Amino acid sequence: MLVFISLKLYAYQEDTSNVVAVVGKNYKVTFLDLRNFVDEYFYNKIFLNEKSKGYIPALNRIIINRLKVFDFFERGLNNNKKLMQNINRAINEELFNEYYELKYANKYVTDSAIRKAYKIMDRVVSYRQILINKPYNATPTIIDSLRNLAYLIKSKIETGENFSELVKIYSDDETNVNNGGIMPPVDWKKSLMSEVNNIIFNLPTNSVRIIETSQSFYIVKIDDIKKVNVEPLEKVKEEIRLVLREAFAYLSLKDFEEEQKKLINEDKIVWNKSGLEKIVNWSKIQNFYDGAYRDTINKLITKGENFIILSSPNYRVDLKKFFQILNDVLIMGRSSVIKEQDVKNFILEALKIEAISKKARQLGLEKKVLNPYLKSNFIVDQIVKLYDQEIIDKQIPEPDEFLLKKFYEENKDSLYYQLAKVNIYLIIAPDTLTINKYKEDYKNGIPFERLSNRVLVKRFIKQKSGEIKLEDSNEKSILGELVFNMNVNDVIGPILYEENEREKKYALIKCVYKREEKQLTYDDVKENIRNDYMKYKKEKFSVELNNRLKNKYGVRVFDDVLKEKLASIGIFLN
Repeated sequence: MLVFISLKLYAYQEDTSNVVAVVGKNYKVTFLDLRNFVDEYFYNKIFLNEKSKGYIPALNRIIINRLKVFDFFERGLNNNKKLMQNINRAINEELFNEYYELKYANKYVTDSAIRKAYKIMDRVVSYRQILINKPYNATPTIIDSLRNLAYLIKSKIETGENFSELVKIYSDDETNVNNGGIMPPVDWKKSLMSEVNNIIFNLPTNSVRIIETSQSFYIVKIDDIKKVNVEPLEKVKEEIRLVLREAFAYLSLKDFEEEQKKLINEDKIVWNKSGLEKIVNWSKIQNFYDGAYRDTINKLITKGENFIILSSPNYRVDLKKFFQILNDVLIMGRSSVIKEQDVKNFILEALKIEAISKKARQLGLEKKVLNPYLKSNFIVDQIVKLYDQEIIDKQIPEPDEFLLKKFYEENKDSLYYQLAKVNIYLIIAPDTLTINKYKEDYKNGIPFERLSNRVLVKRFIKQKSGEIKLEDSNEKSILGELVFNMNVNDVIGPILYEENEREKKYALIKCVYKREEKQLTYDDVKENIRNDYMKYKKEKFSVELNNRLKNKYGVRVFDDVLKEKLASIGIFLN
């Protein structure tokens, strides 16, 4: 079981004074915050074709979430232990990360390391390379022969043979065979990220060197060393700090892991095999850790069957403790194949998280994790869920049949009017010959969806006005009238299919679903209307609440800054 450590190595580094919004009196949302949020929550993929659309809903979500966090703390909901128990796992995970941040993340980012890095910032090294890979499981004899080959190539370079020709003959790196082995230059940042880059960065001009790693031989020739202008130390200090933090992350994590190992002497642990077997069997039950575990374990504890799972000089884990771990510390991964060793690893990892979280609390880090201005999007999401549960869900009364019938009457012309719908499979080809071949294969028993590597699914809706559109788009379809005259399982084609004015193609169509237009009765929707009612009321109440929160705490959005920053990355708002 691996625990995620947030290294907070931001993908984008910029002047964080570029504020696009202020929530409340002084919570600033920078363009960096927004851009990272867009990436973290996949707004850039949701709005793939129109990336500009992703930024506005993302900013709105940041603002509303922060308003709810402010109100959560002002209402004192953070003091409700029963409520907060729902996010104990999230809090402990964040405390674990904060402890790492405090004790280890910047352990090697010292003032002397920053000054040392600053001294090499003015250097950029250009070089060429020939790569020879070591085969997997190669014998010492093979490695020796490759080493001899590397020295032979080095000798050829030093005696003036054409480097580009040598790359074509010997290099295993196909990507740079055609450019004479030229590699991207190594600057100070790259030099800190790998041992090979560091060696290259410090070689003199015209030198030829063999660099051997566990996987490869690199034969490199330094072509040029350029000097570049560097700003004063104070201006680049933060940039250096971030680079060093990333470069030394492996050492920081290694030190952190060493502290965790010392918490539990695994050599002195005694495991109860029968107890482990019970947990392994439970873990095979589908969705067991989504909530079913609570009833199963509670029943056994109530019956007095609180068996031991682990015992050691410093720790004792019985079923009751295991239950507490699942509720408060860590949940078992959703894997269909969980073995005994997986359970052991899980329990040990949970004990380490719990111990580190306790240390973090003793250092006062809980105040950093839980406050109105907290930075973790993960914890913000958890608090917003609790807020919605407590402030929105509880405000919506459970509807009786009178309310549901009233809701139906008010919305039957919109929510409960069933528009006519047709779903089709569609295959497109450049000519009628190909379509007729598909048609013949279908008659011979090949399922329609397997006729081609590219079978499209299209869903058509006929509006009350008679206008036909694709279900997930306002786009009108040239096939609309045609498909509404088909019956289920009808196959027609070749049909002329004009994708644009210049390109004519042909289509084969199968109707796979058809629904008639009709007014649904109350009895038709009785099973789902409660959920519709609750969803409608929640959305309505949420809009009203969001407006009240904006008025209560205040929100300022700087449209000019947002437009300017988006334009700088090639995104233009209308």
